Amino acid sequence: MLDPDDPETWGGEEGDECYADKEVLNEDGVWTCHHDAEAGRDACIFHLPVTEKDGEAVVDAFLTALDDAATGEDPETKERKLQFLGSRFGEFDLTDTLPEVVEGQIDVDLTHSEIEGILDWSDSIFTTARLRLQALRCAKSASFESVKFGGDVDFTNAEFSGDVDFSDVEFSEDAIFWDTEFGGDINFRCVEGAEFGGAANFRAVKVSGFADFFNTTFDGDADFWAVEVQGDSNFREVDFRGDATFWEAEFRGDINLTNARFDRGASFENANFYEDVEFWMTEFAEEVEFRGSEFDGDPNFSQADFGGTAYFQNIMLAGGRFEKTNLTEADFTGANLTDTDFESALLSRATLFGADLRGAKLDGAVLGDIRVDEDTRFLGHSDDDSDFSPHRFSTIRSKPCCVYDPDYEADNEHADVDKAKSVYRALEELGGKHARPRLQARSFVRRQDLQKQNYWDNATADDASLEERFIAGVRWSRAKVARVTLLYGESPWRVIAWSLGIIFSFALLYPLGEWMKPADSDPITYAQIASNPTEILDLFYYSTLIYTALGFGDFNPVGLGRLLTTIETGLGAVMLALLVFILGRRAAR
Repeated sequence: MLDPDDPETWGGEEGDECYADKEVLNEDGVWTCHHDAEAGRDACIFHLPVTEKDGEAVVDAFLTALDDAATGEDPETKERKLQFLGSRFGEFDLTDTLPEVVEGQIDVDLTHSEIEGILDWSDSIFTTARLRLQALRCAKSASFESVKFGGDVDFTNAEFSGDVDFSDVEFSEDAIFWDTEFGGDINFRCVEGAEFGGAANFRAVKVSGFADFFNTTFDGDADFWAVEVQGDSNFREVDFRGDATFWEAEFRGDINLTNARFDRGASFENANFYEDVEFWMTEFAEEVEFRGSEFDGDPNFSQADFGGTAYFQNIMLAGGRFEKTNLTEADFTGANLTDTDFESALLSRATLFGADLRGAKLDGAVLGDIRVDEDTRFLGHSDDDSDFSPHRFSTIRSKPCCVYDPDYEADNEHADVDKAKSVYRALEELGGKHARPRLQARSFVRRQDLQKQNYWDNATADDASLEERFIAGVRWSRAKVARVTLLYGESPWRVIAWSLGIIFSFALLYPLGEWMKPADSDPITYAQIASNPTEILDLFYYSTLIYTALGFGDFNPVGLGRLLTTIETGLGAVMLALLVFILGRRAAR
């Protein structure tokens, strides 16, 4: 009845693989049916065309064979009676049979069988050692609701054209769905406690519709390597007690793993997620791999708990959500984390080498002991790379902000001054700890700018008292001067520029009223400079001496020049002291 080398005998085509177990083949390498042929026919009731037999009679014959095998004493007879390779069924309904259809440690083999009608085994109990359903072809819907499989079940290369219901199913041993195709929805939803007692193998499975595993328990390893789901996937409250593997899986619809638990290792390496991904409140007890995964939607890991290391290296997580997530020792090396929400996340000992966190929401996140390098980016817009290199004029002019800063963008929906100050403060400490003076300085300046703006808002508030306005105005003025002259103590170049400006300005003032003269000559005037331009050098020389408090040299102030000299000397002392302070502060970093 079945020759592995002749695809016509098992419904295959040239090049297809035959899944008949070699142990059932005879010495000629073929399988022969051990059931009696129908009267006047050369085939048994199981192998006659569906149109030439009664569907109920076929099911009755199947149950009779199971009963005979369970009660028979001859092991060889048991084995032969339970071989149904290449059988043909119309409607295959076992729901009206006794709850326990098979007893004893025996194998049932339906490899390469075809079911043209509805398959319904609901509430049945199979205590077989192994149920072989390899290369099964089911043309319509199938139901395994509340079925209890006592031994291994093998659906390798099976094909279901319609929806398949496995709700509340129990697999006591291994369940193998390798390379199985589901043309509709699959439902493994657990309501009363169904579970996979052994390993669950869904490798290379293809699902055209919705895949529902709600509340399912996987006691053994769960293998979803290269699985492809066209519709949405539901893994809410699933309990993975063994290793869970989703390598190279493709989820083209939304996937929901809310409240799922991974008690051992989990791997989503090179998986592709084409829509939204929900890992809300998911628990990972050990390490989990996301290296090479692609998220086209916005992944949600909110309140997830990564008990082991989570590997997110070099992947796109832009717009993702990690608020209140435990990311201790997570590895985000080279990851794109722009516009990602890390509010109140625990990033203790996380690695962020080369990660891009521009636009990320970091309020309340624990950042103190994360690991960063010069390529880790925190400030600025995700679509603006003008300040990526520090050796550009655009970088010098840029004022990158965090996402909470009112100046981040027009109509900033995330604007919150208090949150912005908090984030800038955290980044200051981070920059100081990791020798990132550029990050430290930028964060400090932006925090001071926000404080200055707060003074201005208080000084111009309609409901503020005159006293409050006055004090706030004084503080704003002081902050404004500090920013313009020395960038709140961050820029020695501003102090140098202002010093040069003061020196040149005072040098040009002295000739106006003949307020400075050489010791043995008349006061210098602009008329003298016009006739002898080199005298302007004497003015700059005198102004420099006065500014640096080195003395008068060969010159003397005259009249109002004494007051100007005193003022310039005072300004010089203050500015030079500030310059020493700034240089010392930067050197200490």
